[in-house]
Amino acid sequence: MKMNNNGNNVFSYVNRPMIDEDITYLEKSELAKQIFSLVDSYAKENYLLFNGNFLANNLNDGKNHITTASFYRLWEYISLIELASLNSLKEEERKNFKILDCGGCSTAIDFFLGEMGFSVYSVDLNGFLVLNGNYVAEQKGLSVINKKADFTSLPFDDEFFDLVFSISVFEHIDKKLRYLAIQEMERVVKRGGYIYNTFDYGSYSGKNELNYGISAEYCKHDVLSLNEISELITKLKNSKIVGNLIDSNIHDFPFNAPSHEEFLMYVNFKRQFNAFSGLFDVSQWFLKFLLLQVSPQIVKRMYKNTDFYNFFRLLLQKKQA
Repeated sequence: MKMNNNGNNVFSYVNRPMIDEDITYLEKSELAKQIFSLVDSYAKENYLLFNGNFLANNLNDGKNHITTASFYRLWEYISLIELASLNSLKEEERKNFKILDCGGCSTAIDFFLGEMGFSVYSVDLNGFLVLNGNYVAEQKGLSVINKKADFTSLPFDDEFFDLVFSISVFEHIDKKLRYLAIQEMERVVKRGGYIYNTFDYGSYSGKNELNYGISAEYCKHDVLSLNEISELITKLKNSKIVGNLIDSNIHDFPFNAPSHEEFLMYVNFKRQFNAFSGLFDVSQWFLKFLLLQVSPQIVKRMYKNTDFYNFFRLLLQKKQA
């Protein structure tokens, strides 16, 4: 498996936050279209897909305008497929290529990878997501196996997987357990295999107050700083970072791109309009209208948060020896 870069400009930075140019890239991406197609087809068959703890219709919000709750998840999904060059693997290679998703049962990426022909395993603490994931996989005839398990104690043998990943999970893990979690990822991946992580990145810290409609036990929300990312990598003895190092150059990238500010505004307005959803069916339509009409400058003034907050991707490779 060969790591893939997107070019010799900012896209060649494998390990970095999301930037506004990524949105333009996503809007033209064939992979994005394929993911939306999968979500649409599963929805028509009444299968539940979850985007983390977002329902599938959150993904559909971004189908025509990738500025709502889906754009960052698409970036995380597509970065995984492209950076690990999964598209380049032939059909026969994919059957024997084992992938582990840590903390993402019932998500679109698991089923998408299953549709691509990979052998996918997924672990989660949420029992419903595990059951639903196995049900959908069985109905669709996919090699996607879901298990209820703790990220910090994975129920798999050493060096079992070719690729191990987690999508926006680390910020919900207790800080004292994060090294144990990434150490477990390193343990179960094969020599030469990749470890791919995305997580919330910035200076904000605290409970998740965005009201995703999930239980309090899943609302721990402490984003990672550059220092913590570097410390986690340094502690790993058997893996190396792929591509650029985590250093101060990362700060040259914008932390609050306009599209992200639109997302923050979307969440804030969603919280306010949720109270009226039972009375006014037009609330979601009005919300989308506001997103498309209000300029980023106004959004920035409306969202008065001095802490920066973004999404970060990190690619590691387990050493051959």
